[in-house]
Amino acid sequence: MKTNLRRAIWKAHKKKCYYCDENVSIRELEIDHFIPKSTDKSLKEELLRELMLDSNFDFNGLKNLVPSHTSCNNARKGRYVPTAKSFSGVLVITERLLQKILEIKEELDLEEKYDENIGQIESYIEKGQASVEELYDYLNKDEANFEEVENIDHSSIRVSTKNVMIQCLLPRFPELHGSMLITFRSLRVRDCLITFNHSGIVNEIFQGIGSSPKDGYRGFIVYNDASKNSSVVQLGNNRFSLTLDEVSQLCRLIDKISPIYINTIKSIENVFKTQSFAYSTKGRFRLLKISRSLWREILEFAFEHDYENGTTEWHIFDGRASYLKIYCQTPGDSDRDYRTFIYPEAVDEGLWDKFISSDNEVWLCWEPSILIDNESDNTRVQNNIIWSAKYTYDWLLTRLIPTVIEYRREKDRSLLQRLFGQKKKLLSPFNEFNLDLAYNNALLITDYKDIDTLGKWVREVQVFFAIHSNHYLSVGTIEGVYKSIMLCLRNFKLNQGTFEYIKIKLDGNRSIESIIASVESKLNDLSNKNGINGSNMEYALRSLCALLHEGNYGEQDEAILVQKLTIFLEMLSQEYRFLSDLERVRDLWK
Repeated sequence: MKTNLRRAIWKAHKKKCYYCDENVSIRELEIDHFIPKSTDKSLKEELLRELMLDSNFDFNGLKNLVPSHTSCNNARKGRYVPTAKSFSGVLVITERLLQKILEIKEELDLEEKYDENIGQIESYIEKGQASVEELYDYLNKDEANFEEVENIDHSSIRVSTKNVMIQCLLPRFPELHGSMLITFRSLRVRDCLITFNHSGIVNEIFQGIGSSPKDGYRGFIVYNDASKNSSVVQLGNNRFSLTLDEVSQLCRLIDKISPIYINTIKSIENVFKTQSFAYSTKGRFRLLKISRSLWREILEFAFEHDYENGTTEWHIFDGRASYLKIYCQTPGDSDRDYRTFIYPEAVDEGLWDKFISSDNEVWLCWEPSILIDNESDNTRVQNNIIWSAKYTYDWLLTRLIPTVIEYRREKDRSLLQRLFGQKKKLLSPFNEFNLDLAYNNALLITDYKDIDTLGKWVREVQVFFAIHSNHYLSVGTIEGVYKSIMLCLRNFKLNQGTFEYIKIKLDGNRSIESIIASVESKLNDLSNKNGINGSNMEYALRSLCALLHEGNYGEQDEAILVQKLTIFLEMLSQEYRFLSDLERVRDLWK
Protein backbone atom coordinates (compact mmCIF):
# COMPACT_ATOMS: atom_id res chain seq x y z
CA MET A 1 0.00 0.00 0.00
CA LYS A 2 1.29 3.45 -0.89
CA THR A 3 2.50 5.61 1.94
CA ASN A 4 0.10 8.48 1.25
CA LEU A 5 -2.93 6.17 1.38
CA ARG A 6 -1.75 4.71 4.70
CA ARG A 7 -1.35 8.19 6.14
CA ALA A 8 -4.73 9.32 4.81
CA ILE A 9 -6.56 6.39 6.50
CA TRP A 10 -4.63 7.07 9.72
CA LYS A 11 -5.44 10.80 9.72
CA ALA A 12 -9.11 10.27 8.79
CA HIS A 13 -9.49 7.99 11.84
CA LYS A 14 -7.93 10.73 14.00
CA LYS A 15 -4.74 8.70 14.41
CA LYS A 16 -6.49 6.14 16.61
CA CYS A 17 -6.52 2.34 16.53
CA TYR A 18 -9.91 1.10 15.40
CA TYR A 19 -9.86 -1.82 17.84
CA CYS A 20 -8.69 -0.27 21.11
CA ASP A 21 -9.53 3.38 20.36
CA GLU A 22 -6.08 4.47 21.61
CA ASN A 23 -3.64 6.74 19.78
CA VAL A 24 -1.37 4.94 17.38
CA SER A 25 1.91 6.44 16.12
CA ILE A 26 2.95 6.31 12.49
CA ARG A 27 5.74 3.89 13.44
CA GLU A 28 3.29 1.46 15.09
CA LEU A 29 0.63 1.82 12.43
CA GLU A 30 -0.69 -1.11 10.45
CA ILE A 31 -3.59 -0.93 8.00
CA ASP A 32 -5.70 -4.00 8.70
CA HIS A 33 -8.30 -5.76 6.58
CA PHE A 34 -11.29 -5.97 8.93
CA ILE A 35 -12.50 -9.02 6.98
CA PRO A 36 -9.16 -10.83 6.75
CA LYS A 37 -7.73 -11.76 3.38
CA SER A 38 -7.63 -15.39 4.58
CA THR A 39 -11.40 -15.54 5.16
CA ASP A 40 -13.07 -18.38 3.28
CA LYS A 41 -14.74 -17.35 0.05
CA SER A 42 -18.05 -18.92 1.01
CA LEU A 43 -18.10 -16.97 4.28
CA LYS A 44 -17.45 -13.73 2.42
CA GLU A 45 -20.35 -14.45 0.07
CA GLU A 46 -22.63 -15.21 3.02
CA LEU A 47 -21.70 -11.87 4.65
CA LEU A 48 -22.44 -10.00 1.47
CA ARG A 49 -25.87 -11.65 1.16
CA GLU A 50 -26.79 -10.89 4.78
CA LEU A 51 -25.75 -7.22 4.40
CA MET A 52 -27.23 -7.02 0.89
CA LEU A 53 -23.95 -5.85 -0.56
CA ASP A 54 -22.89 -6.17 -4.16
CA SER A 55 -21.26 -9.46 -4.98
CA ASN A 56 -18.35 -7.51 -6.48
CA PHE A 57 -17.60 -5.84 -3.13
CA ASP A 58 -13.83 -5.13 -2.91
CA PHE A 59 -12.50 -6.60 0.35
CA ASN A 60 -9.16 -4.84 -0.43
CA GLY A 61 -10.90 -1.45 -0.78
CA LEU A 62 -11.13 1.42 1.68
CA LYS A 63 -14.42 0.21 3.18
CA ASN A 64 -12.64 -2.84 4.62
CA LEU A 65 -9.46 -1.09 5.81
CA VAL A 66 -8.93 0.29 9.32
CA PRO A 67 -5.87 1.56 11.27
CA SER A 68 -4.57 -0.51 14.13
CA HIS A 69 -1.67 -1.16 16.45
CA THR A 70 0.60 -3.99 15.42
CA SER A 71 -0.27 -5.72 18.67
CA CYS A 72 -4.02 -5.34 18.15
CA ASN A 73 -3.72 -6.66 14.64
CA ASN A 74 -1.65 -9.64 15.76
CA ALA A 75 -4.18 -10.45 18.50
CA ARG A 76 -6.92 -10.91 15.89
CA LYS A 77 -4.94 -13.13 13.56
CA GLY A 78 -6.35 -16.70 13.49
CA ARG A 79 -8.83 -15.92 16.27
CA TYR A 80 -11.40 -13.62 14.68
CA VAL A 81 -14.41 -15.02 12.87
CA PRO A 82 -16.19 -12.20 11.05
CA THR A 83 -19.92 -11.71 11.49
CA ALA A 84 -22.45 -9.63 9.60
CA LYS A 85 -23.12 -7.54 12.70
CA SER A 86 -19.48 -6.62 13.32
CA PHE A 87 -18.85 -5.91 9.64
CA SER A 88 -21.89 -3.68 9.39
CA GLY A 89 -20.45 -1.56 12.22
CA VAL A 90 -17.20 -1.13 10.32
CA LEU A 91 -19.01 -0.22 7.14
CA VAL A 92 -20.90 2.58 8.90
CA ILE A 93 -17.58 4.20 9.88
CA THR A 94 -15.54 3.54 6.74
CA GLU A 95 -18.30 4.70 4.38
CA ARG A 96 -18.62 7.95 6.37
CA LEU A 97 -14.82 8.54 6.22
CA LEU A 98 -14.38 7.45 2.61
CA GLN A 99 -14.52 10.96 1.07
CA LYS A 100 -12.30 12.42 3.76
CA ILE A 101 -9.68 9.72 3.16
CA LEU A 102 -9.65 10.52 -0.55
CA GLU A 103 -9.30 14.28 0.13
CA ILE A 104 -6.43 13.76 2.57
CA LYS A 105 -4.67 11.48 0.11
CA GLU A 106 -4.98 14.11 -2.62
CA GLU A 107 -3.39 16.73 -0.33
CA LEU A 108 -0.56 14.37 0.54
CA ASP A 109 0.01 13.59 -3.13
CA LEU A 110 0.23 17.33 -3.88
CA GLU A 111 2.70 17.86 -1.04
CA GLU A 112 4.80 15.01 -2.32
CA LYS A 113 4.81 16.48 -5.81
CA TYR A 114 5.72 19.90 -4.39
CA ASP A 115 8.64 18.41 -2.46
CA GLU A 116 9.85 16.70 -5.62
CA ASN A 117 9.70 20.02 -7.53
CA ILE A 118 11.52 21.88 -4.78
CA GLY A 119 14.18 19.19 -4.81
CA GLN A 120 14.63 19.64 -8.54
CA ILE A 121 14.90 23.41 -8.13
CA GLU A 122 17.52 23.06 -5.41
CA SER A 123 19.42 20.67 -7.65
CA TYR A 124 19.38 23.20 -10.53
CA ILE A 125 20.72 25.92 -8.21
CA GLU A 126 23.40 23.71 -6.64
CA LYS A 127 24.64 22.60 -10.06
CA GLY A 128 24.66 26.21 -11.35
CA GLN A 129 22.06 25.45 -14.03
CA ALA A 130 19.88 28.37 -12.87
CA SER A 131 19.98 31.21 -10.32
CA VAL A 132 17.31 31.98 -7.74
CA GLU A 133 16.48 35.21 -9.58
CA GLU A 134 16.07 33.40 -12.92
CA LEU A 135 13.72 30.80 -11.42
CA TYR A 136 11.73 33.51 -9.65
CA ASP A 137 11.38 35.50 -12.85
CA TYR A 138 10.28 32.38 -14.77
CA LEU A 139 7.68 31.33 -12.21
CA ASN A 140 6.26 34.87 -11.95
CA LYS A 141 6.45 35.48 -15.69
CA ASP A 142 8.49 38.57 -14.76
CA GLU A 143 11.14 40.30 -16.84
CA ALA A 144 14.60 39.16 -15.84
CA ASN A 145 16.20 42.61 -16.16
CA PHE A 146 15.32 46.27 -16.46
CA GLU A 147 15.26 47.68 -19.92
CA GLU A 148 18.45 49.70 -20.24
CA VAL A 149 17.30 53.28 -20.84
CA GLU A 150 18.61 56.84 -20.61
CA ASN A 151 15.77 59.38 -20.68
CA ILE A 152 16.81 62.90 -19.72
CA ASP A 153 14.79 66.09 -20.12
CA HIS A 154 14.62 69.49 -18.42
CA SER A 155 12.58 68.23 -15.46
CA SER A 156 13.49 64.59 -14.88
CA ILE A 157 15.98 61.79 -15.41
CA ARG A 158 15.30 58.07 -15.83
CA VAL A 159 18.32 55.86 -16.31
CA SER A 160 18.73 52.14 -15.80
CA THR A 161 21.08 49.23 -16.26
CA LYS A 162 19.98 45.60 -16.27
CA ASN A 163 19.80 45.50 -12.44
CA VAL A 164 19.44 49.11 -11.24
CA MET A 165 17.06 51.95 -12.06
CA ILE A 166 17.22 55.57 -10.86
CA GLN A 167 14.45 58.09 -11.44
CA CYS A 168 15.17 61.68 -10.46
CA LEU A 169 13.00 64.78 -10.43
CA LEU A 170 15.35 67.67 -11.09
CA PRO A 171 15.26 70.83 -8.95
CA ARG A 172 12.91 73.59 -10.04
CA PHE A 173 12.82 77.13 -8.78
CA PRO A 174 11.99 78.38 -6.23
CA GLU A 175 12.48 75.25 -4.10
CA LEU A 176 15.83 74.29 -5.69
CA HIS A 177 15.35 70.78 -4.30
CA GLY A 178 14.95 67.58 -6.30
CA SER A 179 14.07 64.01 -5.33
CA MET A 180 15.25 60.53 -6.29
CA LEU A 181 13.86 56.99 -6.45
CA ILE A 182 16.17 53.95 -6.64
CA THR A 183 14.95 50.42 -7.40
CA PHE A 184 16.75 47.13 -7.95
CA ARG A 185 16.09 43.86 -9.77
CA SER A 186 17.92 41.94 -7.05
CA LEU A 187 15.48 39.44 -5.53
CA ARG A 188 16.36 40.56 -2.01
CA VAL A 189 15.15 44.14 -2.54
CA ARG A 190 13.05 43.90 -5.69
CA ASP A 191 9.93 45.48 -4.20
CA CYS A 192 11.81 48.07 -2.15
CA LEU A 193 11.29 51.67 -3.34
CA ILE A 194 14.12 53.76 -1.89
CA THR A 195 13.52 57.51 -1.99
CA PHE A 196 15.75 60.49 -1.24
CA ASN A 197 15.10 64.20 -0.82
CA HIS A 198 17.62 66.86 -1.84
CA SER A 199 19.66 66.47 1.34
CA GLY A 200 19.92 62.70 0.92
CA ILE A 201 20.90 63.07 -2.74
CA VAL A 202 23.74 65.56 -2.29
CA ASN A 203 25.04 64.34 1.08
CA GLU A 204 24.64 60.56 0.76
CA ILE A 205 24.26 59.56 -2.87
CA PHE A 206 26.74 62.08 -4.30
CA GLN A 207 29.49 61.36 -1.76
CA GLY A 208 32.61 60.00 -3.45
CA ILE A 209 31.42 60.76 -6.99
CA GLY A 210 33.73 59.29 -9.60
CA SER A 211 35.52 56.90 -7.25
CA SER A 212 35.69 53.14 -7.61
CA PRO A 213 33.28 51.21 -5.33
CA LYS A 214 36.35 49.42 -3.93
CA ASP A 215 38.11 52.58 -2.70
CA GLY A 216 35.85 53.35 0.26
CA TYR A 217 34.88 56.90 -0.73
CA ARG A 218 31.23 56.10 -1.49
CA GLY A 219 29.37 56.87 1.71
CA PHE A 220 26.54 54.41 1.08
CA ILE A 221 28.87 51.38 0.74
CA VAL A 222 29.30 49.92 4.24
CA TYR A 223 31.83 47.26 3.26
CA ASN A 224 32.83 44.96 0.41
CA ASP A 225 33.21 41.18 0.71
CA ALA A 226 35.11 39.98 -2.35
CA SER A 227 35.01 36.36 -1.15
CA LYS A 228 31.22 36.41 -1.44
CA ASN A 229 31.17 38.72 -4.46
CA SER A 230 28.93 41.13 -2.54
CA SER A 231 28.76 44.52 -0.85
CA VAL A 232 26.63 45.72 2.04
CA VAL A 233 25.07 49.10 1.22
CA GLN A 234 23.11 51.59 3.32
CA LEU A 235 20.58 53.60 1.32
CA GLY A 236 18.48 55.79 3.57
CA ASN A 237 17.26 53.59 6.41
CA ASN A 238 17.72 50.41 4.37
CA ARG A 239 20.76 48.16 4.72
CA PHE A 240 21.10 45.15 2.42
CA SER A 241 23.51 43.17 0.23
CA LEU A 242 24.13 43.60 -3.48
CA THR A 243 26.52 41.85 -5.79
CA LEU A 244 29.69 43.74 -6.69
CA ASP A 245 28.38 44.09 -10.23
CA GLU A 246 25.11 45.62 -9.01
CA VAL A 247 27.02 48.13 -6.86
CA SER A 248 29.17 49.02 -9.86
CA GLN A 249 26.03 49.61 -11.96
CA LEU A 250 24.58 51.84 -9.21
CA CYS A 251 27.76 53.93 -9.05
CA ARG A 252 27.84 54.39 -12.81
CA LEU A 253 24.27 55.69 -12.83
CA ILE A 254 24.96 58.06 -9.94
CA ASP A 255 28.02 59.46 -11.72
CA LYS A 256 25.86 60.02 -14.80
CA ILE A 257 23.13 61.85 -12.87
CA SER A 258 25.26 63.99 -10.52
CA PRO A 259 26.61 66.58 -13.02
CA ILE A 260 23.14 66.98 -14.56
CA TYR A 261 21.57 67.55 -11.14
CA ILE A 262 24.23 70.04 -10.05
CA ASN A 263 24.24 71.92 -13.37
CA THR A 264 20.44 72.20 -13.21
CA ILE A 265 20.73 74.09 -9.94
CA LYS A 266 23.58 76.20 -11.33
CA SER A 267 21.50 77.20 -14.34
CA ILE A 268 18.56 78.15 -12.09
CA GLU A 269 20.81 80.19 -9.83
CA ASN A 270 22.33 81.87 -12.86
CA VAL A 271 18.88 83.11 -13.90
CA PHE A 272 17.91 84.33 -10.43
CA LYS A 273 21.43 85.48 -9.50
CA THR A 274 21.51 83.76 -6.12
CA GLN A 275 25.04 82.25 -6.36
CA SER A 276 26.64 84.74 -3.98
CA PHE A 277 24.03 84.50 -1.24
CA ALA A 278 23.60 82.01 1.58
CA TYR A 279 20.42 79.94 1.73
CA SER A 280 18.40 80.31 4.91
CA THR A 281 16.46 77.58 6.69
CA LYS A 282 13.22 79.29 5.60
CA GLY A 283 13.94 78.93 1.90
CA ARG A 284 15.14 82.50 1.39
CA PHE A 285 18.47 83.99 0.32
CA ARG A 286 20.36 86.22 2.76
CA LEU A 287 21.37 89.39 0.97
CA LEU A 288 22.96 91.60 3.61
CA LYS A 289 23.05 92.16 7.35
CA ILE A 290 22.03 95.50 8.88
CA SER A 291 21.21 96.85 12.33
CA ARG A 292 17.69 96.45 13.65
CA SER A 293 17.41 100.23 14.07
CA LEU A 294 18.12 100.72 10.35
CA TRP A 295 15.55 98.05 9.52
CA ARG A 296 12.93 99.92 11.55
CA GLU A 297 13.81 103.13 9.69
CA ILE A 298 13.42 101.29 6.36
CA LEU A 299 9.96 100.05 7.38
CA GLU A 300 9.00 103.56 8.49
CA PHE A 301 10.21 104.96 5.17
CA ALA A 302 8.21 102.29 3.31
CA PHE A 303 5.09 103.09 5.33
CA GLU A 304 5.42 106.81 4.57
CA HIS A 305 5.97 106.07 0.89
CA ASP A 306 3.08 103.72 0.30
CA TYR A 307 2.39 103.68 -3.43
CA GLU A 308 -1.25 104.71 -2.87
CA ASN A 309 -0.40 107.76 -0.73
CA GLY A 310 1.83 109.85 -2.96
CA THR A 311 3.07 110.69 -6.41
CA THR A 312 6.83 110.89 -6.03
CA GLU A 313 9.03 108.30 -7.68
CA TRP A 314 9.78 106.83 -4.23
CA HIS A 315 6.13 105.98 -3.55
CA ILE A 316 6.67 102.37 -4.52
CA PHE A 317 5.98 100.38 -1.35
CA ASP A 318 3.05 98.42 0.00
CA GLY A 319 3.69 99.79 3.47
CA ARG A 320 1.25 97.74 5.51
CA ALA A 321 3.47 94.81 6.44
CA SER A 322 6.47 93.91 8.59
CA TYR A 323 8.45 93.13 5.47
CA LEU A 324 9.17 95.03 2.24
CA LYS A 325 6.97 94.71 -0.81
CA ILE A 326 8.14 96.73 -3.80
CA TYR A 327 5.26 97.55 -6.06
CA CYS A 328 6.37 99.81 -8.84
CA GLN A 329 7.10 100.57 -12.44
CA THR A 330 10.60 100.12 -13.78
CA PRO A 331 11.83 102.16 -16.77
CA GLY A 332 10.15 101.08 -19.98
CA ASP A 333 7.81 98.71 -18.13
CA SER A 334 4.07 99.26 -18.48
CA ASP A 335 3.17 96.46 -16.06
CA ARG A 336 2.43 97.36 -12.47
CA ASP A 337 3.17 94.44 -10.18
CA TYR A 338 5.24 93.35 -7.23
CA ARG A 339 8.92 93.36 -8.05
CA THR A 340 10.49 91.85 -4.96
CA PHE A 341 9.79 90.75 -1.39
CA ILE A 342 12.36 91.33 1.36
CA TYR A 343 11.96 89.59 4.70
CA PRO A 344 13.94 90.10 7.91
CA GLU A 345 15.49 87.09 9.64
CA ALA A 346 17.28 86.86 12.98
CA VAL A 347 21.06 86.64 12.74
CA ASP A 348 21.45 84.23 15.65
CA GLU A 349 18.70 81.66 15.93
CA GLY A 350 20.41 79.43 18.50
CA LEU A 351 19.22 79.85 22.09
CA TRP A 352 22.75 79.80 23.52
CA ASP A 353 23.93 82.52 21.14
CA LYS A 354 21.24 84.85 22.40
CA PHE A 355 22.70 84.69 25.88
CA ILE A 356 26.29 85.40 24.89
CA SER A 357 25.79 88.09 22.24
CA SER A 358 23.36 90.91 21.67
CA ASP A 359 20.91 90.21 18.89
CA ASN A 360 20.87 93.72 17.39
CA GLU A 361 21.34 92.79 13.74
CA VAL A 362 19.03 91.37 11.15
CA TRP A 363 19.42 89.66 7.77
CA LEU A 364 17.55 91.09 4.80
CA CYS A 365 16.44 88.07 2.78
CA TRP A 366 15.15 87.73 -0.76
CA GLU A 367 11.96 85.66 -0.86
CA PRO A 368 11.47 83.87 -4.21
CA SER A 369 8.48 81.60 -3.59
CA ILE A 370 5.83 84.35 -3.60
CA LEU A 371 7.09 85.96 -6.80
CA ILE A 372 8.04 82.93 -8.86
CA ASP A 373 5.86 79.89 -9.40
CA ASN A 374 6.48 78.70 -12.97
CA GLU A 375 9.13 78.62 -15.66
CA SER A 376 7.65 81.56 -17.56
CA ASP A 377 8.81 83.76 -14.69
CA ASN A 378 12.41 83.16 -15.79
CA THR A 379 11.95 85.63 -18.65
CA ARG A 380 10.35 88.16 -16.32
CA VAL A 381 13.38 87.97 -14.03
CA GLN A 382 15.79 88.36 -16.94
CA ASN A 383 13.85 91.49 -17.99
CA ASN A 384 13.80 92.83 -14.37
CA ILE A 385 10.02 92.73 -14.19
CA ILE A 386 10.67 90.45 -11.25
CA TRP A 387 13.87 91.43 -9.49
CA SER A 388 16.56 88.82 -9.05
CA ALA A 389 18.46 88.39 -5.80
CA LYS A 390 21.48 90.28 -7.15
CA TYR A 391 19.33 93.08 -8.54
CA THR A 392 17.56 93.37 -5.18
CA TYR A 393 20.89 93.38 -3.34
CA ASP A 394 22.34 96.12 -5.56
CA TRP A 395 19.16 98.16 -5.21
CA LEU A 396 19.18 97.89 -1.42
CA LEU A 397 22.84 98.81 -1.19
CA THR A 398 23.05 101.63 -3.71
CA ARG A 399 19.52 103.08 -3.67
CA LEU A 400 17.24 102.27 -0.77
CA ILE A 401 19.61 102.30 2.21
CA PRO A 402 21.44 105.54 1.21
CA THR A 403 18.04 107.16 0.55
CA VAL A 404 16.60 106.07 3.91
CA ILE A 405 19.69 107.37 5.74
CA GLU A 406 19.53 110.72 3.94
CA TYR A 407 15.76 110.91 4.50
CA ARG A 408 16.28 110.35 8.25
CA ARG A 409 18.99 113.03 8.37
CA GLU A 410 16.68 115.48 6.67
CA LYS A 411 13.93 114.79 9.18
CA ASP A 412 16.36 115.24 12.06
CA ARG A 413 17.49 118.68 10.89
CA SER A 414 16.23 121.70 12.87
CA LEU A 415 13.27 123.72 11.67
CA LEU A 416 15.51 126.66 10.60
CA GLN A 417 17.79 124.34 8.69
CA ARG A 418 14.85 122.84 6.88
CA LEU A 419 13.38 126.31 6.11
CA PHE A 420 16.52 128.10 4.95
CA GLY A 421 19.04 125.37 4.31
CA GLN A 422 19.53 123.71 0.98
CA LYS A 423 17.54 120.52 0.79
CA LYS A 424 19.47 117.57 -0.57
CA LYS A 425 17.61 115.75 -3.27
CA LEU A 426 17.03 112.07 -2.68
CA LEU A 427 18.50 109.54 -5.03
CA SER A 428 16.27 108.32 -7.81
CA PRO A 429 15.12 104.77 -7.15
CA PHE A 430 15.60 103.72 -10.79
CA ASN A 431 17.02 106.33 -13.14
CA GLU A 432 20.57 105.62 -14.19
CA PHE A 433 20.47 102.46 -12.10
CA ASN A 434 22.70 99.78 -13.57
CA LEU A 435 20.44 97.03 -14.89
CA ASP A 436 23.30 94.89 -16.19
CA LEU A 437 23.54 92.20 -13.55
CA ALA A 438 25.52 89.60 -15.48
CA TYR A 439 27.98 87.77 -13.27
CA ASN A 440 31.63 87.50 -14.06
CA ASN A 441 32.07 83.77 -14.40
CA ALA A 442 34.80 82.21 -12.29
CA LEU A 443 38.13 82.46 -14.02
CA LEU A 444 39.52 79.34 -15.66
CA ILE A 445 43.02 78.32 -14.66
CA THR A 446 44.25 79.22 -18.15
CA ASP A 447 43.19 82.83 -17.45
CA TYR A 448 45.93 83.28 -14.84
CA LYS A 449 48.96 84.93 -16.40
CA ASP A 450 51.37 85.44 -13.48
CA ILE A 451 52.73 83.50 -10.52
CA ASP A 452 51.10 85.75 -7.93
CA THR A 453 47.49 85.33 -9.12
CA LEU A 454 48.04 81.63 -9.75
CA GLY A 455 49.35 81.29 -6.20
CA LYS A 456 46.21 82.98 -4.84
CA TRP A 457 44.08 80.51 -6.77
CA VAL A 458 46.05 77.56 -5.37
CA ARG A 459 45.56 79.02 -1.89
CA GLU A 460 41.80 79.19 -2.51
CA VAL A 461 41.76 75.53 -3.57
CA GLN A 462 43.88 74.52 -0.57
CA VAL A 463 41.46 76.19 1.85
CA PHE A 464 38.56 74.43 0.15
CA PHE A 465 40.08 70.98 0.67
CA ALA A 466 41.08 71.86 4.22
CA ILE A 467 37.38 72.43 4.94
CA HIS A 468 35.99 69.67 2.71
CA SER A 469 38.57 66.94 3.16
CA ASN A 470 36.23 63.99 2.48
CA HIS A 471 36.06 64.49 -1.27
CA TYR A 472 37.50 61.97 -3.71
CA LEU A 473 40.03 63.14 -6.29
CA SER A 474 41.47 61.25 -9.23
CA VAL A 475 45.10 60.15 -9.43
CA GLY A 476 45.67 62.48 -12.39
CA THR A 477 44.81 65.46 -10.21
CA ILE A 478 47.37 64.76 -7.48
CA GLU A 479 49.95 63.85 -10.14
CA GLY A 480 49.51 67.33 -11.60
CA VAL A 481 50.07 68.91 -8.18
CA TYR A 482 53.21 66.87 -7.52
CA LYS A 483 54.59 67.72 -10.96
CA SER A 484 53.92 71.40 -10.27
CA ILE A 485 55.84 71.10 -6.98
CA MET A 486 58.80 69.50 -8.74
CA LEU A 487 58.75 72.22 -11.42
CA CYS A 488 58.92 74.87 -8.68
CA LEU A 489 61.64 73.03 -6.74
CA ARG A 490 63.81 72.85 -9.87
CA ASN A 491 63.26 76.47 -10.95
CA PHE A 492 62.67 78.52 -7.78
CA LYS A 493 65.16 79.70 -5.20
CA LEU A 494 63.88 79.21 -1.65
CA ASN A 495 64.65 81.10 1.52
CA GLN A 496 65.59 79.04 4.57
CA GLY A 497 62.15 79.26 6.19
CA THR A 498 60.34 78.05 3.07
CA PHE A 499 62.91 75.28 2.59
CA GLU A 500 62.39 74.00 6.14
CA TYR A 501 58.60 74.10 5.72
CA ILE A 502 58.69 72.22 2.39
CA LYS A 503 61.17 69.69 3.77
CA ILE A 504 58.80 68.78 6.61
CA LYS A 505 55.68 68.65 4.44
CA LEU A 506 57.27 66.56 1.69
CA ASP A 507 59.45 64.24 3.81
CA GLY A 508 62.78 65.55 2.52
CA ASN A 509 66.21 65.71 4.16
CA ARG A 510 68.90 68.37 3.88
CA SER A 511 68.75 69.22 0.19
CA ILE A 512 66.38 70.17 -2.60
CA GLU A 513 67.36 66.95 -4.36
CA SER A 514 66.15 64.85 -1.43
CA ILE A 515 62.79 66.64 -1.49
CA ILE A 516 62.48 66.06 -5.25
CA ALA A 517 63.32 62.39 -4.74
CA SER A 518 60.63 62.16 -2.06
CA VAL A 519 58.04 63.72 -4.41
CA GLU A 520 59.06 61.33 -7.20
CA SER A 521 58.56 58.44 -4.79
CA LYS A 522 55.09 59.73 -3.98
CA LEU A 523 54.32 59.89 -7.69
CA ASN A 524 55.40 56.28 -8.15
CA ASP A 525 53.19 55.20 -5.23
CA LEU A 526 50.16 56.63 -7.03
CA SER A 527 50.39 53.92 -9.70
CA ASN A 528 48.76 51.48 -7.25
CA LYS A 529 45.87 53.79 -6.38
CA ASN A 530 42.62 54.80 -8.04
CA GLY A 531 42.37 58.11 -6.22
CA ILE A 532 42.96 60.03 -2.99
CA ASN A 533 40.90 62.02 -0.52
CA GLY A 534 40.90 65.77 -0.05
CA SER A 535 43.06 65.75 3.08
CA ASN A 536 46.00 64.25 1.16
CA MET A 537 45.49 66.82 -1.59
CA GLU A 538 45.41 69.64 0.94
CA TYR A 539 48.84 68.73 2.35
CA ALA A 540 50.36 68.81 -1.13
CA LEU A 541 48.66 72.12 -1.92
CA ARG A 542 50.12 73.69 1.21
CA SER A 543 53.59 72.99 -0.13
CA LEU A 544 52.70 74.37 -3.57
CA CYS A 545 51.23 77.51 -1.96
CA ALA A 546 54.46 78.12 -0.06
CA LEU A 547 56.55 77.63 -3.20
CA LEU A 548 54.46 80.01 -5.31
CA HIS A 549 54.24 82.63 -2.58
CA GLU A 550 57.79 82.58 -1.24
CA GLY A 551 59.83 81.16 -4.16
CA ASN A 552 61.97 83.37 -6.37
CA TYR A 553 62.11 82.40 -10.03
CA GLY A 554 64.85 84.93 -10.79
CA GLU A 555 65.51 85.69 -14.46
CA GLN A 556 63.33 82.89 -15.84
CA ASP A 557 60.41 83.64 -18.11
CA GLU A 558 57.37 83.91 -15.81
CA ALA A 559 54.92 83.31 -18.67
CA ILE A 560 56.56 79.98 -19.57
CA LEU A 561 56.51 78.83 -15.92
CA VAL A 562 52.84 79.78 -15.57
CA GLN A 563 51.97 78.00 -18.81
CA LYS A 564 53.62 74.77 -17.60
CA LEU A 565 51.97 75.04 -14.18
CA THR A 566 48.50 75.58 -15.65
CA ILE A 567 48.89 72.48 -17.80
CA PHE A 568 49.79 70.41 -14.73
CA LEU A 569 46.91 71.89 -12.70
CA GLU A 570 44.17 71.72 -15.36
CA MET A 571 42.64 68.51 -13.97
CA LEU A 572 42.67 69.97 -10.44
CA SER A 573 40.86 73.02 -11.79
CA GLN A 574 38.11 70.88 -13.34
CA GLU A 575 37.57 68.74 -10.26
CA TYR A 576 37.70 71.74 -7.93
CA ARG A 577 35.01 73.56 -9.92
CA PHE A 578 32.75 70.50 -9.84
CA LEU A 579 33.27 69.83 -6.12
CA SER A 580 32.76 73.48 -5.17
CA ASP A 581 29.50 73.40 -7.15
CA LEU A 582 28.51 70.29 -5.18
CA GLU A 583 29.19 72.04 -1.88
CA ARG A 584 27.08 75.00 -3.00
CA VAL A 585 24.24 72.60 -3.79
CA ARG A 586 24.64 71.06 -0.33
CA ASP A 587 24.47 74.53 1.24
CA LEU A 588 21.05 75.03 -0.33
CA TRP A 589 19.62 72.56 2.21
CA LYS A 590 21.17 74.01 5.36
